[in-house]
Amino acid sequence: IRSNSFTELQNKLNDISGPDGGLQDPRLVSQFVQLMESASSTEEKSILIQSLLETKENSKAVYNRFFSVGGIETLGK
Repeated sequence: IRSNSFTELQNKLNDISGPDGGLQDPRLVSQFVQLMESASSTEEKSILIQSLLETKENSKAVYNRFFSVGGIETLGK
């Protein structure tokens, strides 16, 4: 049974993800990083990393925004 926080995180992630499961809108990257900061369990962090990995390789604007809002530092926490 999954916790309410996991379900809530998954719903929020679905709201900001594209149809392929990855990020596609640079304007939503800040929300994604906030989700990363609030993730408390390994399972929550895993689905966020999976979403990041599913982001299209050619989404340069998404990755630039991810770097500029501290996404790399947040990954390391």
